[in-house]
Amino acid sequence: MRPEHLHLAPVHRGEGSGDADAAGTLTGTLEIVEPVGNEIFLSVRTPIGPVICRVPPQAVPEVGGMLILHYASAQLLCFDAISGLRVQ
Repeated sequence: MRPEHLHLAPVHRGEGSGDADAAGTLTGTLEIVEPVGNEIFLSVRTPIGPVICRVPPQAVPEVGGMLILHYASAQLLCFDAISGLRVQ
């Protein structure tokens, strides 16, 4: 997953918030917030390990707060653990 492929889930879900594409969700604890001008890098501890999320400037929870991240399954990149080669 690339940092720009992760998106913060809305605080509440209303009509029209569903994704037409197959989507996945990660839940984690916000560890670091790095605002760098026109974007924010979020370091999040998840059950699969640490991930970095790159989002546009917006309100984010405080460090230590929980986040829900969405990603499109089609954007996942898979690699063989032994060879390091990308799996199609």
